[in-house]
Amino acid sequence: MALINEQQIAHQSVESIVSGATDVGIALASVMASARSEGLGVVPIGGIRRSPLEMVALLQLPKHTFPLAGVAMGYVDVPAHQKPRLPFETFRHNETYQTAGLEENIAQYNQQIGEHWQTTGRTDGESWSESVAGYYRHIYFPDVLDGLLKQGFGIDK
Repeated sequence: MALINEQQIAHQSVESIVSGATDVGIALASVMASARSEGLGVVPIGGIRRSPLEMVALLQLPKHTFPLAGVAMGYVDVPAHQKPRLPFETFRHNETYQTAGLEENIAQYNQQIGEHWQTTGRTDGESWSESVAGYYRHIYFPDVLDGLLKQGFGIDK
């Protein structure tokens, strides 16, 4: 039981946002694995952050909460082609960050994903490197900081 007079301060630190986002990622992975084990298709929706304050209002969220991700699930009528995944060696490291073989593994994956796009008839598919580089050239959801602040989250100064 929480003590009534205890003051909560975690929301004043960006660390609590990082921690909460990590927990959301873990929960989302669990939801997706559970849904798939029941034969459902699942799509995570990051675009929920496009208009965060509108989502806060729609969902009637209280202070110190923030919409990070949604998830759509249902029965699949036409299965999608399984997209190849980034090789395990590109993101798994032993004890310290490893760069040996990284460029070669990414180059191989870029080729593999290009072949996948061709096989599935997609003419607009980018390599993994182009896609990731493009993502980091933009701020897709610029209202996130304002939304966090209005929901009562602080940022360390």
